[in-house]
Amino acid sequence: MHHQLPKMRPRVQLPTISGVVGAVRPGVKPYYIPTSEIIDSFASPSTGPMALAFDGVNLISSDALNIYSHIGVTGSTSGSFSLAQGGIQDMCIANGDLVRTSDTGDIIYVHDGITSALLTSFPSPSVSPRGVAFHDGNLITTDQNTGRVYIHDGISQFILDSFVVNEAITYLAHDGTNLIGTAAASDIVYIYDGISPNVKASFQRRATGTGQGITFA
Repeated sequence: MHHQLPKMRPRVQLPTISGVVGAVRPGVKPYYIPTSEIIDSFASPSTGPMALAFDGVNLISSDALNIYSHIGVTGSTSGSFSLAQGGIQDMCIANGDLVRTSDTGDIIYVHDGITSALLTSFPSPSVSPRGVAFHDGNLITTDQNTGRVYIHDGISQFILDSFVVNEAITYLAHDGTNLIGTAAASDIVYIYDGISPNVKASFQRRATGTGQGITFA
């Protein structure tokens, strides 16, 4: 008795796309390395803008003492609140909660959602905490003085790993693939290879000054 062999599907040559990193598979969104190209701009609700975050729908911005909730990624805001404890260096959204670093006492604060209410706080692993990002369940923070990047165990003060990058990072973000940081000293944005000290790409920021926050939307 003879068994008919299954038909082999022909190999499909996938198209290559300029600027795309990695193989492109059907149904998978290609990854593009961020560049210095500006798509749009708008005025900040504050005269001294600092940190940025994105909650999946709306942009969140800050100055030294206030947090502003935007409507989408626009200059219009839906509300704001003042920081009752500590100041702010950088912020991110972790599991729906706002997390900010503060060099007032070197503390990391975890808010209840995007409100002024606090869930918890804990000491920073560094004496000069700056950038903060969130990826794969873990916080990532930076030390402004030493250039060290810390990978936390979840949202806690405990550290899984750390490494030193090429230049001290002031603000931090994660785009789902790579860590992205801005350096105040040089006004350069660095795209790192995953969560590592290896630089994949970099570019000069278009704007200079204190407003150096970065986020991925």
